[in-house]
Amino acid sequence: MSERTDPQIQTDISSTSPKQPVNSFCSSVPSASHPPPNCTSSNLPLAIILVGLPARGKSFLARHISKYFRWLGIKTTTLAVAHYRRQVFGTALESSYYDPNNPTSVNHRKALHKAALNDLLIWFGVEGRRAMSPDPVGSAGSSTGSPVSGSSTNNNQNSNGLIGILDAANTDPERRKVIYETLTAAGVRVLFLEAICEDKSMVDENIRHSQMYSPEFNNKSAAEAVAEYKLRIEFYEKTYVTMSDPQHSTIKWINNGERIELYNVNGYLPTRVVYYLMNIHYNERRSIFLCQSGGKSGNAVGSELNSNGKLFSQSLGKFMSQEISLSDAPLTVWIDTEVTTAQTAANIPVVALSSRPQLTQISQGDFDGLTEAEISVKFPQEYIRHSTDPYNYRPPRGESYHDLAVRLENVIMEIERAKSDILIIAHESVLRCLYGYLMDISDSLIPFVPLPANSLL
Repeated sequence: MSERTDPQIQTDISSTSPKQPVNSFCSSVPSASHPPPNCTSSNLPLAIILVGLPARGKSFLARHISKYFRWLGIKTTTLAVAHYRRQVFGTALESSYYDPNNPTSVNHRKALHKAALNDLLIWFGVEGRRAMSPDPVGSAGSSTGSPVSGSSTNNNQNSNGLIGILDAANTDPERRKVIYETLTAAGVRVLFLEAICEDKSMVDENIRHSQMYSPEFNNKSAAEAVAEYKLRIEFYEKTYVTMSDPQHSTIKWINNGERIELYNVNGYLPTRVVYYLMNIHYNERRSIFLCQSGGKSGNAVGSELNSNGKLFSQSLGKFMSQEISLSDAPLTVWIDTEVTTAQTAANIPVVALSSRPQLTQISQGDFDGLTEAEISVKFPQEYIRHSTDPYNYRPPRGESYHDLAVRLENVIMEIERAKSDILIIAHESVLRCLYGYLMDISDSLIPFVPLPANSLL
């Protein structure tokens, strides 16, 4: 999601430092790191093990699933074996490194997988043995601990996480057996997620997309990168055996999500994974715009735009008209139920304008209409609780940001399913929550996302 610029529309939020949100006390429910016990068939943590050849969308799946669960407040991390490899060997490896008949590289790759598996156990709060041997790979992996890939939220590996994702090819059944037995022995439930692509044109497109963003191909031409990537795939194909054990919980994500097959999948977290996978699209090129309504003439229900708000509405209409003319996708506008959001969108030439009650601003409960200073005086204990955990704090008879995220989950799924460009005009609390999901921001930072007035993201 990129920021767009217009003379009358501010878009630069980088210079606005996050601060305590004023009059947006919204957050303390019990920790959402774990779902309620009655929501699960088991209280075991869940390991999601990716399986599949390169250029099948495994890293895409890992990133999106991790982002989704973290946004819901569930402690989740992703461990990518490629990240371990780059930390130890850099990005200049030849394709022969992936040759299953190269004993040196095979041993190195086994060591890297053991390190990632060990760190996965640590993430779940299970103290594992250091798996790295005292060779160049081992010293690099064990001196400071193996790297944990993902967002900045993963700053504590030994944190009793609930979901851990292992992003690797895992094409060899013997390796999958070791992973399964190691995790189940440690009390961790295992869900295999296999990415399969039967359409050669999709594979070719995935290869082109992968080589564009992989640091391993930075110094190669597009043709050289594609050829090397295909050679790497050929090496993986020599050991690739698709998932076939009906006793293992397995999801097969086929042709970038055109078809999904389930085997022995049950329980709260695994079925939430299925629900999410049924809604996402792979490599959809769309624009998502977010903005608040223009300035109001007052705070009462039914207030209309003031003169500055009307000016912003006109500028927004001109800007979005230009975007519509440049985009191949149609534009859909979603607004909340306030009069001012409809007036803000009035100058946009759109076919579809949809009012959605789920986009209603967060409920302040007993704090409604009070300033931060007034809350600290009238509700000193509540003020302290809010300061301790702004995301999960819920004011009396109000909503937390976590409550808001749960309310917005259906909106997120619609965004993921949509194939059009989308403009959402809503209150800043709603936009913070949506922005946090789209940009994969830690839930603890969502209440502090800066959203200047008269701006478009």
